[in-house]
Amino acid sequence: MATSVHGFQDISAENSEVTEVESLCLACERNGTTRLLMVKIPFYKEIFVSSFSCPHCGYNNCSSMAGQEIQEEASEITLLVKTPRDMNRTVVMSDYAALKIPELDFEAPYRRQSFGVTTVEGVITKVKEMIEKFMEARGSTEEGIRELGQFVPKLDACLRMQSPFHLVIDDPSGNSFVENPHAPNPDPGLTIRTYARNQELDELVGIMPSTTDSSEGPREKTDPVDEVMVFPTTCYNCKAECVTNMKTVDVPHFKEILIMSSQCDKCGWRNNEAKPSGGIEEEGCIIDLLVAGTEDLDRHVIKSSTCALRIPELDFEMLASDHSSRYSNVEGLLSNIKDELVDKNPFIHGDSASTATTDKLAEFGTVLQEVIEGKRQIHFILDDPAGNSFIETLLSNDKDERLSIKRYKRNAEQDIELGIAEMNTENYDENTEK
Repeated sequence: MATSVHGFQDISAENSEVTEVESLCLACERNGTTRLLMVKIPFYKEIFVSSFSCPHCGYNNCSSMAGQEIQEEASEITLLVKTPRDMNRTVVMSDYAALKIPELDFEAPYRRQSFGVTTVEGVITKVKEMIEKFMEARGSTEEGIRELGQFVPKLDACLRMQSPFHLVIDDPSGNSFVENPHAPNPDPGLTIRTYARNQELDELVGIMPSTTDSSEGPREKTDPVDEVMVFPTTCYNCKAECVTNMKTVDVPHFKEILIMSSQCDKCGWRNNEAKPSGGIEEEGCIIDLLVAGTEDLDRHVIKSSTCALRIPELDFEMLASDHSSRYSNVEGLLSNIKDELVDKNPFIHGDSASTATTDKLAEFGTVLQEVIEGKRQIHFILDDPAGNSFIETLLSNDKDERLSIKRYKRNAEQDIELGIAEMNTENYDENTEK
């Protein structure tokens, strides 16, 4: 049976809590029916699925809206589609997202379509249907319409998998998703890039420029004893009002970090994040820890949002965009991974679960539990091109044999991902005057 947490149900064939609302059809202006369902998608988040159908004219439409707020950064998801299995991947596209198929030179601009929860095949099919309906409504005599019609056979070729193609979802809200069937392993055909929105994209998703008068002063309340700033926020889980505590901490042998901790009194949800100060370091770093005992599991860890995590013994990799920044210990991070991939993963429970996926993730969870209990050794590797991650050393003389730190020079691609490839920091005033 599908579980429900705070109104959201895990994906299951048994989902039945559908809300039906009578609403106006935009095509014939008569009343149709809108169905609403709250769904929790594994490795992603909660979403609202909306489906409208009109019994009078046959018009129908579906859309999805993330149950969370607009993300801090936009995202670009690129999937290489080359097998029938790729066509069956679950896809969630927010109403803000743009769709691109580079091989066809095709692009559907921002906020021009609503796909809801579907598959790759469903996305291609709906694009084809939209083009055919538009051509039918406008006629095929205009030159631009004839050119548009050339995409139909090309889309048919994609549906028949005549050749591989790339599906690119560019979402300024950061709330789109493509399923990774290889989880917990990385997906070789799927890449996710996050980037900062400009003012135009901020306005597109409804974030307007700040008009707060600086003379009003900060709104946060400050505790003069502990220097903890407290400000109101919204619970990520149940959307109730809660508070976030924020404080600057000096970490020995590292740098100052900003710790933000939130807790909801209504549903019990808790979260903490750590943001290293000082900006991006000159070099990236690879931190390799041999976890061989309970003392290693207790080491403090700071994992920044630009840091990837690898465990070679388990063939596991978590990309930088897969997780927010964290300040915990090794055991805490491993437990969090196990919770998200195994214990709270609806894909390995219920009728919709694949036997192969269930067995694979169950085995992964068993091995990871042995590591958490100190029964198995692993290498816990952090790779941070920004150089802002840290693992505590147990010896002050830099002779910690289980911990190694390697500095490296970033490549051009990593500089682009960090947004510093074209940043001018030398002779800035002189270049400005010219």
